[in-house]
Parts: sequence; structure tokens; C-alpha cells
Amino acid sequence: MKLKHIIAVTVGAAALCAPSCDLDEKFYSEVTPDTFFTSPESTYAVLCRPFTHWKWYIGADRWYLQELTTDEMVCPKRGSDWYNSGEYYRLHYHTWSPDDRFVVNTYDGTTGGISRALEAKSDLQGVDYNAIGLNDAVKADHINQLNAITAYFYMKGLDYFGGMPIYHSVNDGLRPRNTALETYRHVETLLKNAIPALAKKSSLGAPEDGYIKQAAARKHDVRCVNCDVGASAYRYADVRPCECGRVVYPVADHGGAAL
Repeated sequence: MKLKHIIAVTVGAAALCAPSCDLDEKFYSEVTPDTFFTSPESTYAVLCRPFTHWKWYIGADRWYLQELTTDEMVCPKRGSDWYNSGEYYRLHYHTWSPDDRFVVNTYDGTTGGISRALEAKSDLQGVDYNAIGLNDAVKADHINQLNAITAYFYMKGLDYFGGMPIYHSVNDGLRPRNTALETYRHVETLLKNAIPALAKKSSLGAPEDGYIKQAAARKHDVRCVNCDVGASAYRYADVRPCECGRVVYPVADHGGAAL
């Protein structure tokens, strides 16, 4: 038994005295913004990410907050099912808390959409579109699609939560919550600046490709100005309720409708 202990101690001591293993990572290849963007397809891969998030975002959690809180729909308990610790009841009776999952998921989803759009914008702004077979007009369209979808998420945040923290870049530090009026103005500015650079819809009734065009962005502007979004916060706070005509009629000029 002593011999076994002596052998174990000897082996352990030898291991400690041996040269240590090199644990530094060795990279054989890497994907960075400098190496990723080599084709038009790579730009669309980045551009599309906020849109796939949007597809998830319009799902159930947003539906519950909009429909169950307004008596448009109810979700009654069925036997032992659908009670879920009273979360649907709390929406119906307006007794929800900030910790309820529908509220948490909606806030995280809203801010997640904003951050994904800002991140994609940051990446695409550094790309030389001409070097990969595109042009500056396409680049402007891509950047402003991201501005428009950023405006969309801020508009939804304004609807659900009132004022939202306003970020202009992924490099911004932690920001406090802005007022509802400031958030409204940010949405308006994003859309006004984006619309001229977006492509127009080629013809009414044509198949869509899922990207934002001028008319779609203009309709978001209509939704924001129509005083239904966050109205209690800014209807009488230096926002012009009668602006609706300013944005409604030009929708037809942007290939989105026939009046």
C-alpha cells in the first residue's frame, strides 16, 4: 500500500514539474465584418435579421396584451386549464405587474428589435456596396429600411409602454427612459428621413418581397400621427392632431394605394 502511495506522489510531482500545456486558442479562420461581406447575398443576410425578429414579434404575446386587455377577447379558465397562475385574469382586470411574462416578453421583444436593427445598420454602413456588385442607391435603401423598422419598433413601444429609451447606435451607453413626446418625435424623424431613400412599389397588386418600401413607411407615419398611438401622452402636447391629412394623401404618391 505504501508503494502505491509513493508511486502516486511521484507521478503527481512529475506532472507538476512538466512544461504546462499551451491553452492559447489558435484560430484557423474567422468571420468578421471585414471578411463576411463578399457578395450581395451576405448583405441581405444581415439586413433580414431584424425582419425575422419582427415575424416573431407580431405573435401571441402582443396579441394577448392588445386583445385581452380591451374585452375584444377573453381567455376563461377551463377546468384546471388556462388559469396559469391568473395571468390571463390579470390582463382582463387590468391588474398585471411588470413581471408578467407577456409584459416582459413584449418589452424585451421591442428593445430586441431596435437593437438588432441598429446592429445591422452599423455593419452595413461599413460595407463598400460597389465592391460586391451593388451600388450606393441599394445601400441607402438597405440602411433606411433598417431606420424604418427601428421606427416601427419604437412606435410599438410607444403604444405599449409610453416613452422608451432612445438609442441611435449600438455603441450608446445605458440610456434613461425618454418621454412619450420625445419617442414620438424620434419615430417621426426616422420615418421622414428614411422615406425618400426607400424604393417605390412598382405596381399595385404586384407580389411583395417582404422589404419596406416608401408606401409602407408612409403608412407607419400615418399610424403614428393619427393620435391613436400614445394619445394620452402627446395629443395636447404640441403635436398637431390635424396633421393626418399631411401624411394620409401622400401615400398614393408613394406607390401604395389608389385614391
